[in-house]
Amino acid sequence: MTTFQTRGGLRSPNVAPAISFARPKDQVDYHVPIGLCEDYAAESRCMDVVRRDLDVCRAAGAGVLRVSLPWESIELRPGDYQLGFWDDLIRTAVVEQGIRLIPYVCYGPRWACGGRSDTFWKRPPRRPADFGRVMRMLAARYRQEISTWELWNEPGNRDFWTGNLAEYAALVQAGSLGVRHGNAEARVVLGGIAHDLDFLEKLLAGYDVSRHVDIINLHNYFETWSPTATEGITGYVERAAEIVRKHGDDQPLWMAEVGYSSHRQGTKVSDFYRARYDYEHTPYYQAVQLVKTLTLLLATEKLSLVAWYEIKDLPATTEVIGDVNNRYLGIRGVNYAMKPAALALGFFDRVFSRKSRCIDDQLELKVFRGPRPEAHAFRLADGSMVAVAWLRTNDGQSSSGNGKLLVDERRSDFELVLPGGRESGPVTVYDAVGRALSCGTATSTDLRTHLCDMHLKGGDLLVARVGVGR
Repeated sequence: MTTFQTRGGLRSPNVAPAISFARPKDQVDYHVPIGLCEDYAAESRCMDVVRRDLDVCRAAGAGVLRVSLPWESIELRPGDYQLGFWDDLIRTAVVEQGIRLIPYVCYGPRWACGGRSDTFWKRPPRRPADFGRVMRMLAARYRQEISTWELWNEPGNRDFWTGNLAEYAALVQAGSLGVRHGNAEARVVLGGIAHDLDFLEKLLAGYDVSRHVDIINLHNYFETWSPTATEGITGYVERAAEIVRKHGDDQPLWMAEVGYSSHRQGTKVSDFYRARYDYEHTPYYQAVQLVKTLTLLLATEKLSLVAWYEIKDLPATTEVIGDVNNRYLGIRGVNYAMKPAALALGFFDRVFSRKSRCIDDQLELKVFRGPRPEAHAFRLADGSMVAVAWLRTNDGQSSSGNGKLLVDERRSDFELVLPGGRESGPVTVYDAVGRALSCGTATSTDLRTHLCDMHLKGGDLLVARVGVGR
């Protein structure tokens, strides 16, 4: 017998799914939606929190929100569905606020997974059909509001999945069939792959998974839970795209979870990364890192959606899976205190609110003093151009041998040369949170736009925007 615990239903029959988030193959200019992520633990979930979270999304220009729908608290017993909170959340976000939700469904209830009392939730269900049934119910119930369904979270991470590849493949098949029976128009998203692309390659090459998923989702926390430099994220995306091209069906790629914590203890950030410079993993540098990361991801031109994790920091007393960094990933602080990252996300959204194309292949960089910056350039749909530049923080060296953080004394003076333009004049230059800087002029010669008098010091980032004459 199937029973539902609800609070009045959604009452939104006229809301049609509007999300595919698949980049059209023939479009050179394209807008990549930037969203946020948030989870709602059973002990603290309430609609007042949801509404405040949605306010943060709107203020930051994030029109997409990735949320978890926990199977373990939705289906306490077989066929007994507790959906009142989720009905309210989905109605408020989608119908009232116009925020597009991209939910993922996990973790397993004890009755479905069995095993030890402290780890049952990350075990594969004994009967994959149980997962398929709940996915069918959810896809059907929210067919007017939700158009994508992600199956589990980070199946390549033992913190969230203790099964093997074959067991996850079985879960995907059952979950996908459930979604398609519940809503034939919905798209199925593979559970986010965190760092380990070998897992993705083995899954697609060795198991019959590709035909069951429409979107491949990636996760990334370089320089927080990985020693890899942030700039390595482009190679990470490139390799994932090649794996999907070779072993999949050329599905669109998302990076629907990416982040950087604003916490460290001395040089230690995590068991995987140690800071070198004193500005790393501070609230302001989290904002710099956000702009760096989003710039790098846009420059790959291989992603259809990006979502930053997460909306707000957690109180020190909150239990988390993994280490303390999980409490310091928010663009807002505890109790929604303003952090620079919130300003940075809003600024980035304003700069890249329209379609753009990467023009790195037409960018020239002339360095007059100091190290060579990392730089990327874009042409926006209105004809203006944007360049983003910074000095790499992680150059493969670890923190100093005595365990103390270093002061970054690097300075760079340089010029950026962009294509096109017949006008000269000032160039508008900003820092990571959108404050105007005094450096920079623009001149044009031989149909090239020169952004002159550019200056950077370690730990900083600049965004330069210049209009183009018609």
